[in-house]
Amino acid sequence: ALRIAVRVAGLPPERVTALARGLSSRERAEWPFVPQEGGEFVFETPQVVESTQIVVRAGDAESDPVEIHVVPLPVVDVSWTATPPAYAQGGPMGSIAPGARQFAALQGSQLDLVATAINKPLKTVELKLGKTSVPLIADTESRGMVWRLPKDAAVRELSDPLHYELNIVDIDGLRPRPTISGDIRLQTDRLPRVAAAVVSRRVLPTAAPKISFGATDDFGIREIRWQVEVVKADGTRQTDSRRVYTTNQQGTERTVKRESALDLAPYKLEKGDEIRVTVVADDFRGEFPSNSGFSEPLVFDVTDLNGIYESLLEVDQQSAKQLDEIIERELGIGRTSR
Repeated sequence: ALRIAVRVAGLPPERVTALARGLSSRERAEWPFVPQEGGEFVFETPQVVESTQIVVRAGDAESDPVEIHVVPLPVVDVSWTATPPAYAQGGPMGSIAPGARQFAALQGSQLDLVATAINKPLKTVELKLGKTSVPLIADTESRGMVWRLPKDAAVRELSDPLHYELNIVDIDGLRPRPTISGDIRLQTDRLPRVAAAVVSRRVLPTAAPKISFGATDDFGIREIRWQVEVVKADGTRQTDSRRVYTTNQQGTERTVKRESALDLAPYKLEKGDEIRVTVVADDFRGEFPSNSGFSEPLVFDVTDLNGIYESLLEVDQQSAKQLDEIIERELGIGRTSR
């Protein structure tokens, strides 16, 4: 804001104005002054966009030219980068747009911040996160134009959603308006997609039906297991869990397709019992807890030979190729070699 006050000796004039001329644009304007008590005349404006020369006229009197030099506010470009944790590197990650104030990153990502002055050097730059403040360090050769987050700053590892502000002061003691601030959200790590299929849902008590199953994840599958629930004809239940796939610690397989047999003999089944099998896949998230995805349950009816013969009449035998296509369709993936 600019305020100019003028006092005139002798009789007060009827009108006081200032003839203003922009030093860069050469545009001209007339600034009217408002009379105040005590013989003072005042002109006020909320903003002056460029350095200006003025000449004040009060009646027939005229002042010498006066130059008003505008000191610009600092203009600062902020650039964030987020390096995903080791388990997610090489996966489908979006980049942060230059100048973005709001963005999302995976939990455990390493954050880097560079603040670059556009129009003049900066004196201090400080990153504020809640009650924590971290001073940025100026590049030695940038002469106060480029500032970076220290490599050993604890805030570099993203563990929770953050709101940040940058407290910036330039060499003239001025700050950007408005204050540079934003929010960093946690990017959702989608659950594994899981599917399973079988040829027939009718089985003998001691059968070993083959189950075709698959799982896919953006960053890798750690483990696949079957959750088995046996429902007896009298309503009693028992549960079991069987691991059918596990990966090494690299978590490099993002899509897994397998076929395994479920041995029913240990469950002491009888005609009329029911078995429900849910395929569970855990994703690979490095040092962070895995997320689990679940297939739709496969429900087997325990029957006798007559029931098996009936099912053969009702169900056209599905080939391994057809089961493979079912798995791929459920997972939302294209054909892959096994």
